[in-house]
Amino acid sequence: MIPSQPLMQCADGALAVVGADFLTELLDDPAQAIKRARELAGTGEVTVDQILDEATDMAVLSGLLSLHEAQRQSDPSTAAAKCVAATGYFALAISAISVDVPAATP
Repeated sequence: MIPSQPLMQCADGALAVVGADFLTELLDDPAQAIKRARELAGTGEVTVDQILDEATDMAVLSGLLSLHEAQRQSDPSTAAAKCVAATGYFALAISAISVDVPAATP
């Protein structure tokens, strides 16, 4: 459950990739995601806050896109599946924004 490709194309390219990678790592291994965010912030090109904000934005936008797709469905079960997918994206956004930023800064 990672953000859709169109959302990544809309955002700042490099930061979008970092945000998407953070979300993927957050699902697999939250400690590793935080460690990687610290490493990236250590380069000075991005901050931990930027990474978390981008990841959160991508997850929220993916959820909204899923709800928009649900609204356009004529089949109720397909619409319901899109709504369920949206809840996953929103939960992921909450997880990303809930990362303890002070503990994650270098």
